[in-house]
Amino acid sequence: MNGNAHLDKTEYLAGAFKHIERTSSFALPGNRNTLTILLFFIAAIPLFSLANEDTTALRFRYRIATAPNDSARTVALKDICWYYRYTNLDSAVDYGKKAIVMAQKTKNRKLEGDITRFIGISYWHYAYEEESLEWIYASLKIAEEINDQSGEAYCYDNIGNTFFSQGFFDKALENFSRAKGIFVSVKDDKGIAYTLLHSSWVYAGEKDFNTALNCIYQAVALRRKIGDSLLVSGALKEVANVYRAMGRYKEALVIYRNSKTVFEKANLHYSLADDYQQMAETFRLANMNDSAIFFGLTSLKVATEYNNYRQIFRTAKTLQLAYTALKNYERALFYQNLYYENKEKLLNDRVALRLARKDAEHEFGIKTVQLKNHNLDVVVILSSLLFIALVIAAVIYFSQKKTKEYNHLLEAKNVEITKQSVELRRLNEVKDKMFSVVSHDIRSPLTSLQSMLYLYNNTMISPAEMKELMPSIALHVNSTASFVDNLLYWSKTQFKGLSVSKTSFNLNECIQIELELLNKKASDKRITFQWDSPDELRVFADKDMIAIVMRNLLNNAVKFSSEGKNIFIKTTAMDKETIVCIRDEGKGMTEKQLANLFVTSNTTLGTAEETGTGLGLILSKDFVEKNNGRIWAESKLGVGSSFYVALLKNDI
Repeated sequence: MNGNAHLDKTEYLAGAFKHIERTSSFALPGNRNTLTILLFFIAAIPLFSLANEDTTALRFRYRIATAPNDSARTVALKDICWYYRYTNLDSAVDYGKKAIVMAQKTKNRKLEGDITRFIGISYWHYAYEEESLEWIYASLKIAEEINDQSGEAYCYDNIGNTFFSQGFFDKALENFSRAKGIFVSVKDDKGIAYTLLHSSWVYAGEKDFNTALNCIYQAVALRRKIGDSLLVSGALKEVANVYRAMGRYKEALVIYRNSKTVFEKANLHYSLADDYQQMAETFRLANMNDSAIFFGLTSLKVATEYNNYRQIFRTAKTLQLAYTALKNYERALFYQNLYYENKEKLLNDRVALRLARKDAEHEFGIKTVQLKNHNLDVVVILSSLLFIALVIAAVIYFSQKKTKEYNHLLEAKNVEITKQSVELRRLNEVKDKMFSVVSHDIRSPLTSLQSMLYLYNNTMISPAEMKELMPSIALHVNSTASFVDNLLYWSKTQFKGLSVSKTSFNLNECIQIELELLNKKASDKRITFQWDSPDELRVFADKDMIAIVMRNLLNNAVKFSSEGKNIFIKTTAMDKETIVCIRDEGKGMTEKQLANLFVTSNTTLGTAEETGTGLGLILSKDFVEKNNGRIWAESKLGVGSSFYVALLKNDI
């Protein structure tokens, strides 16, 4: 590593902090002294980290020095190589190479492959993409030679990272998917979680945010199952990255702050620098550029301390844009230069060409090995047989092609005609049923009403007698109106004219509205609704459909309850469902009536001789099922009936 380059980065930051002290306009609490203390704290972060790092490094060196044998020493060297991957590239590579020598000495090819990959990962973290590729592909070769499937999968995942950082999203996703398939076959949950998180980068980059979040949620679940809180925090931070891309800045910042606390306790410099930069970018997108600069400089301080060029590259871009927004073009130019300086290290044609060449060489190598594993004589024989089979197949194919085409076309037409025939029969049955219902259930009450009006208009009954008949007339009219509503909705569902529009809404509020509509009808029969409902109980369904279901069930409860009785309503929240129970103290049903309740439109008179068609329950069942819910009933003759509706709380 170049010491002068490190000194230059430190001088950059020193100049930046001096500029802040002169021109600070941060939206932070306190005065100039407060700002000075904050800046001192930022500058002190690496000092505290260094003390902890030295202690950890000493423990690793002690393990190496006191290792009882070469195998134990190899493992200790591998562990210290992995420890230094974020903080000191030279140490990571040096210890890694020593570990490889020991692994070769002990003839442990598995360890040799893992350590080779660790060195490649270390180079990648420090943005040495070309060196990283050489080591990762060398590790992949070892894994393939010893059939180490888990090792192969981790290599493909690392290769996918490089493809992603170079902007080749398709190839990145191809390698992540390949790695995931292997991890699944060997039941490596930790590896599966890595590939899911890395795949989410691609989906987020393509603005497929739902798929990205789904991948991250799966990874979080796996990491919680493993029980690694640090890995869980890292995965949750990816949720924040997607939220930020979606414009959900407040939610993203909450997650960043929580993960920052975890990373600080674990003293993870690399993760902390990234966390500060992600917060800075979030503040910048939210037009809070002063805060963006504050966290951006914090990130840059940590990243520069450990020569984290990949992080410096991202943070410099955020600072350049933040200063530009504040019209501080001098500082914007400064960070733009820093950005391009590191961009050249990260993104260049040589890396892309090396990556493409390595990928092609690897695929060619796989094909070559596959060919060498087959005996040449067997290949010749199989090739001859294949040629003969192809000739025969060609003759049969061309001779039967036309016949098959006509047969397929005829079969497709027959299937289509059969479907149309079934649908026409169904629609005819619906039509016949509608005419039957209209001719009887609507015509009968209208005829009765017409007769009463005829008698009154021809003075065949007195006004006093007419007044006595009015409650009966009103009952017929209300019943007919309710029936017409149900009939219209039912016909729409049968003819596919009614679409389902699901939303999240308060079910108790919906029930309350229907109770208010039925209040007069219940009062006439001195029926009391007993309902001790919570303030809010949400379900995910079509609100209008569920309102009709509640109206029908409550209306039936009133209809079949005797005067002075109670109707009990209970809503219960389960894990995934909300269940509504409407219980009356009415006539009850026989087992036969209960069995045909949601099948036929037969009906019985209410306790006050109310009429109906039975169509309301059929409609209710149809509406509930269209909303992925369930409906059922329990009843005992002479005791009463209970109707249950179960609806989902959330979208499945």
